[in-house]
Amino acid sequence: MSSPSIALRVCGPAVAALSRVRYGAKFAFVGALVAVPLVYISVAYLGAERERLDFNSAELDGIAAMDPLFHVLLASVDARSAAAGTIPPSDRLPMASVVEAATIAIDEELPAVAPRWADLAARLESTDPADADAWDRNVADVREMIVAIGDASNMTLDPELDSYYLMDAVQFRLPRIV
Repeated sequence: MSSPSIALRVCGPAVAALSRVRYGAKFAFVGALVAVPLVYISVAYLGAERERLDFNSAELDGIAAMDPLFHVLLASVDARSAAAGTIPPSDRLPMASVVEAATIAIDEELPAVAPRWADLAARLESTDPADADAWDRNVADVREMIVAIGDASNMTLDPELDSYYLMDAVQFRLPRIV
């Protein structure tokens, strides 16, 4: 058996069917044959881009919620320093205003971590200003809250290497330095 006879046997019915069809119908058939995979690929691409946009949107929500937490962290460190006597109490950052700003941001951007934040916020506002050990615990808890927000907002799952290092610096390294 030669290869042309196999090709004719396999493609013969299609050739016979297409030979009876007008050119306009042939062009329409070929156009549909090309259009179907093109539409499928376009829909798949748009779905993948939508997922990426949703992922990035969650990261932006995390950044918006995390920013006020750094002010809470600084206020907690100031309160701890004031309790230890290293700075005068009058130089402390105002805890109530930074906690309120963080509460608003977390409630708007990441409601999933809002109950955990509410417990920490209540403890921050009710901690004795002279209890340095309690402020040490509060500082550690604010650091953990920063990590929890990063986890809840996909920041720790970022597949981009350059933004991963930025997230690592902001979420893990910077709070330790403070």
